[in-house]
Amino acid sequence: MKLTSKDIKFISEGKQLKEYILKKYTMKEYLTLTQYTPSTLERYLNSRTIKNNKRIGKKFIRDTEKIFKNKLENIIHTAEDQFNDYCLDILNDIDAYNDLTDINTFMTLENKSFSIYNQLLIKIITARYRYNLGSYQEAFIMLKNVIKILERKKIIDLILLTTGELGYLHILKGTIKSGINCFEYVLNKYSLDTLSINSRTKYYFYIFYYRYAYCLRHNNQLDKARATLEKALLYANRNQIYAVYNNDALTYISEHRLEVAEQKYQIALKSCCNKSSRLLIYNNLAYLYVEKGNIEKAQKYINYVINNMDKSMPLCKRLNYFDSYIQINNYNKHKIKIYYALELLRDIDKAFGNETYISSFLNSILKYCTINKDMNFLNQMVQLLNKKIINTNDEIKRLRLKNLAYNMYKEIMKGV
Repeated sequence: MKLTSKDIKFISEGKQLKEYILKKYTMKEYLTLTQYTPSTLERYLNSRTIKNNKRIGKKFIRDTEKIFKNKLENIIHTAEDQFNDYCLDILNDIDAYNDLTDINTFMTLENKSFSIYNQLLIKIITARYRYNLGSYQEAFIMLKNVIKILERKKIIDLILLTTGELGYLHILKGTIKSGINCFEYVLNKYSLDTLSINSRTKYYFYIFYYRYAYCLRHNNQLDKARATLEKALLYANRNQIYAVYNNDALTYISEHRLEVAEQKYQIALKSCCNKSSRLLIYNNLAYLYVEKGNIEKAQKYINYVINNMDKSMPLCKRLNYFDSYIQINNYNKHKIKIYYALELLRDIDKAFGNETYISSFLNSILKYCTINKDMNFLNQMVQLLNKKIINTNDEIKRLRLKNLAYNMYKEIMKGV
């Protein structure tokens, strides 16, 4: 779920501790336990920071830890920790951010008093957003610069995350072997076993091994990819398990072991925690059944995807699914709800930077219109684009929209 600036709130350490105390004691009971005066305790609990607050003193911290038999860092989340959690939430759902405005709003919360750790984490988020938009070289330079700082400062856990991002970027750029080298360099240089495991490092380990396996699969090192996916599974949270099994299935499809792949997809389906992940697996199962020659079942799955996807999903996924839908239904106008393409086209500028998805989607539409001799629908699409051209103030977007409209117009003229 996409965060907005209204969702981002930093809770003071004093308030967190007060809430923790009240789960077990009344304030009167706690005053009796600690022998503090009400004004002294209130002063402590109104503090923005506790551990690094010189006014509070070590006695209060010792008393708190003794009463609860727990370390203070396990009870409260510092502003640094809270900021880090927000960063990870954004990384987990970066596809939900359709433009950089939301990301920039979040970034304004960056405080110079925050550690270099969180400042670098922000750069990683920005780089991931950039390569999602297709600005591969810009993202690549950002990540390489981050890696240099991390190596110099020996921040190993963030090196895992950054390497995962770099490796995936190499896939997008088509330099797969260079991506594999990034991962193997880290595995050979650092003792990853020495890293402490917490919710943050678990995510970094997951990204590292998951993306490493992704690179290996694309390099046809399928046994090694599967072994690496097993490592990723050790660190996956309940929202990530389906993705591991999905990629495991794809390794078997590469070997045309379709029965095993189907079993893996079914496990992935049972592991899905939300609609978006289920639709991804249904889309992939549709292609699996095409491979198996069961077109009727393939159409059933892809039709389910189209009937259940909505605007909350990233546009690139919706374009991809609609492309699958047209192809699997063999461009048959009696089986395809072609008008849905107009809904997708209304938001097409949100996919700029992901030209592969746009091109594949439009090619399928053009082929559909040609086969069905439906130049009228193609004309509707051109008219819709022309309205978008008139209403946009962004010159770059306007030029891209004009280019799309011109290409469609050429197809219309061919059919006249």
